[in-house]
Amino acid sequence: DPKTGYLDAGWPVTDTVTLPSTAVSGLYLAKILITAGSASVGQSRNVSFVVREATPRSSVLVQIGTNTQAAYNAWGGRSLYAYNSGGHLPATEISFDRPDQFGGTWVLQWDYPLIAFLERQGYDLSYASDADTAQGVDAPATRRQVIVAGHDEYWSKEMRDALEGALAARTNLAFMGANTGYWQMRYDPSYRTIYEYRSAAADPSP
Repeated sequence: DPKTGYLDAGWPVTDTVTLPSTAVSGLYLAKILITAGSASVGQSRNVSFVVREATPRSSVLVQIGTNTQAAYNAWGGRSLYAYNSGGHLPATEISFDRPDQFGGTWVLQWDYPLIAFLERQGYDLSYASDADTAQGVDAPATRRQVIVAGHDEYWSKEMRDALEGALAARTNLAFMGANTGYWQMRYDPSYRTIYEYRSAAADPSP
């Protein structure tokens, strides 16, 4: 959509990965390697993903800021920022259904240093994305502590309500980076698209 900047890559699902029941909750980095059927055989790309606990168990939850990574991702020509958008026109709608231009480097910069420290200290941790928090599939109020990793900049009302509810339930909150909750955004019903406007006046649904 040239007006909103929305772009869904529209690629069909060609491969799936089934996680075993023994998979440990965490932030993972996978290497995708092209082995056949393309002139790009031998090329690879890293992708990051979060594995949640099926049932909340750990005392400490680490929230990973996938919204912010999507906001800065300019794959296809537009992000929520003018500096890396075509024609310096930032988008107001962005899709999670497109490749990650950062190739895993985003989480290595913003999330990995904190995670490495926490894991070295032996804390009982589990992980979820900010979209998980928004959807209520991993309720922060069930934990003893929630740690919001670095640069978790884009929050929906559901996220803020969930974390404020956790605080009211005496869950400890720790924010480990700047620009936390800096911009208000919202999801489409599928939670695969972010809508974000820099002012209420520009928002068709303020």
